[in-house]
Formats: sequence, structure tokens, C-alpha cells
Amino acid sequence: MMSDYLTCSETELCMFFMRWMEMQCQINNRETNGENMREIANKLLYLVRFPEVDMTYFSENVSKSGVLNPNEIISIYQSHFGEKNDLFPNQPRNPYGKKQFRSITNRFSGMHLKRNTKGLHALSFYTSRDVWLTGVVIGCPFVDWRKQSVSSCTLKAELKVLSNNSPVASSVKQFQLAGENGEMYGKCYDMILSNKLRIPANKLYTCVLSMEIIKTTSVEYMCYVGTSELNRLLATV
Repeated sequence: MMSDYLTCSETELCMFFMRWMEMQCQINNRETNGENMREIANKLLYLVRFPEVDMTYFSENVSKSGVLNPNEIISIYQSHFGEKNDLFPNQPRNPYGKKQFRSITNRFSGMHLKRNTKGLHALSFYTSRDVWLTGVVIGCPFVDWRKQSVSSCTLKAELKVLSNNSPVASSVKQFQLAGENGEMYGKCYDMILSNKLRIPANKLYTCVLSMEIIKTTSVEYMCYVGTSELNRLLATV
């Protein structure tokens, strides 16, 4: 209710809020009346932008409920005729539009892994709105077993989220390397971050994914992240 962004109209929010106050009265075994509803709502009442609520709904359902006192009701009606309202916010909320994500990525999806070495992937990103980042989904790396003599491999993946080249969150996961078109092929893994991270709008962050062989029957091989043939070609150029 404190947000300047809303996925519904102020009238719909008001309808929900009125219903919520009624339910709270019932839950607390109190009579459903304006006085009790107002007491339960307390300061939340002043987060509803009543000047933006449809006047027909307001007149029929809010003004008669007893939730607002006479001075508050008068001030809301006056706001519709250009009078300044100092009791309730009267700035319209911004509707949530279609989410827009823009990213800058490295073009190479292949990594040449050897024992005791790490392969790196990096992706820089920013968003058009503030978001919470809780984790990253990665596709299981895979190899073409027909071209490499290896029967099994265990990888350790370490993900770091960087801001100004400093790590602000991380995640570690182990998994089996997939053979192309094998059982693990196309599988995705959730890498949940160590802490929930707030990403401010239009601020650049970087995800760095490192992969390390921790158990294998081979000395080295080329593996790929993703299944796009184009990415694989770019990786081998």
C-alpha cells in the first residue's frame, strides 16, 4: 500500500481493504462497524488514496461505513473539485507495465575444462524496475560423448553476483555433467543465492559462473552451457 506502483486500480485496492477490515473484525470477534474497522486499520487507513477511488463506489460503500470521519469525507469530495487534500495521498499510482529486461552477455558458451582449472561464464544485466533476485537458473553443461572419451564427471559450480566488481551474493552447487541427448541433457538447476538481493533499476550487476571438475574419468574436454547450435558454433570458433 506504500508503493507508488499498483497492478490494480485504487478502487479495487479500496474494495480489498474494506473487506480486509471486515474480516479482521470477525477474526477478533468484534462487531463489524466503522469504529472497530477504523481502529483495526489504524495508520493503514491513510495509505489508501481515497481521492483516486471511484466516487460512486466511495459514496455507496466507504462514506456510509463509518470508517472515515465527516471531515475526511468532505475533504475527499472537495479534492474532486480541485481542493488540495492534506489527509490522504492523491497522486495516482503508476500501473505496472510489461516487464522489460535488457542484458549484455558474452558471446561464448563453451569452456575448456581441465583438472584443477576453472571455466568461467559471465553475464551482465540490469532491469527497468527494482526487483528482488533470489537465484539463477542454469542449464546443465553437457559434452558430446561421441567426440570425447569420458564416461562420467562431477562438476562444482560457483555463482557470484557482483556489484562494482565486488561480490554481494553467491551460491554453490554440484551436479553431473550431461551427455548430449542423454538422461541429464536439457536439465536445469536452480542456484539459490546466499541472501535475497535487491536490484535497483538501471544499475548494472554481473553474474559470474565458474565451473570446476572435482571428479572425472578424463583429463580434459570441452563442455557447453546451453543447447543452441549457434552458441556452440560461436564457442568453438
